[in-house]
Amino acid sequence: MAMAIVGGDGLFVSGGNHRALGAETAGGGTTQPAGPALAQVRERLVHLFDFEERKLGNYEELPRHWHAIGRPPLTDNKSFLNIPLQDELVHRGGFPTYTQVRFDTTHKTSGQYSFYLGLDGGNVGAFLAAGVLPAVPGSDYQVTVNVRTTRLKYARAVVEAYFIDAQGRRIDASISRSAAIETDGRWQRIRVPLAGDQPAAAWIGLQLMLLQPEARQPDTLGAHEIHYQDITGGAWFDDLAVWQVPRVSLHTQSPVNLIRRPDRPELRAVVRDLAGQSLLGHVVVTDWQGRVVARTSLPIGAGAPMTVNYRPKLPAFGWYSAELTLTDESGGKDAMPVARTRVSFLWLPESRPLGVTEAGRFILDASGAADADLRLLGKLAEQSGAGATILSCWDRDTTRNTLDARQAILDAAIQPLVRDQRQVTL
Repeated sequence: MAMAIVGGDGLFVSGGNHRALGAETAGGGTTQPAGPALAQVRERLVHLFDFEERKLGNYEELPRHWHAIGRPPLTDNKSFLNIPLQDELVHRGGFPTYTQVRFDTTHKTSGQYSFYLGLDGGNVGAFLAAGVLPAVPGSDYQVTVNVRTTRLKYARAVVEAYFIDAQGRRIDASISRSAAIETDGRWQRIRVPLAGDQPAAAWIGLQLMLLQPEARQPDTLGAHEIHYQDITGGAWFDDLAVWQVPRVSLHTQSPVNLIRRPDRPELRAVVRDLAGQSLLGHVVVTDWQGRVVARTSLPIGAGAPMTVNYRPKLPAFGWYSAELTLTDESGGKDAMPVARTRVSFLWLPESRPLGVTEAGRFILDASGAADADLRLLGKLAEQSGAGATILSCWDRDTTRNTLDARQAILDAAIQPLVRDQRQVTL
């Protein structure tokens, strides 16, 4: 949850758990760790596209297995367009054939070459052919890539990852996109998580794109929308890596991470990892000032339990944050993190009813909260005693077509608050 209880001059985050997927370093470029640490991380490397293919005999404009969006594929494979995803991408509109999609030597983070997308109006992009990167159903992945853009005022670079089924169709529910990228001539490392919740996944799909606003944003004003475009500008991509990573969650015994005495906070870490690597989980608990108040290390996976419980000895009531870091058990002190997640929680004394005046001093700020978190508002307000709540009428993805669904979510969130006579501000 990304909510906060605001009272007086204090800000207390009642954070739910979230997961931060992926290796902390990527293979390739100047970011490579040295020696044994690199070997530990490389165990999870599925594939690295470093675009150094001249030494492999590729003197074409495009890297092997990559094809430009919106133009005929440069391949002798007669059945290439029989794959539904590839047929759709080759015939996708809005991607002119005169844009630039090619190797480049002017800017790179390692070696001699990078992958360049250059505008000449419209959009430009490239996709990885289906069948190149096999996926293990149920396994999580993360894509990392170095990106550099120049001369962009409206257009932005976008990295997209998804799963493809055995029939060559994109699994739309798996699509994961980066934020819109504009780096003003600097290199930036981008991470795109790919959650393995798709039992039909057979392959991993990738797209690198430079998109104008019309292709990137929902058409909220219909025929009245005015879209500006960049005519020139470009994006470079280098050292694109796909990693197999553990799925990690860390949470307390409370769905809203608010615990009252006589209960004591108990942390529960759940790890799902199909790589079979022996991992060591390091849990560090800090107070609201960032001081470490408790820590422990526990073996996870490869014969050890995948679910571990830890009850930290806390010095007092208050707000705390716990971070779980997974490392290779054999890596010792130089082990590289393979996953990291954290949770924030509040430990309070025994519940006591607050008067109307006292409860009104505390406001639950849930503006911008995710839909899933809104369902927990009633419980969080009840446990915290907050007498008022702030909600967002809509989020940045709300359109005319989704207003009814948004209203239904808000109605369900507001009903328990109104029933308990709490003030609601929209």
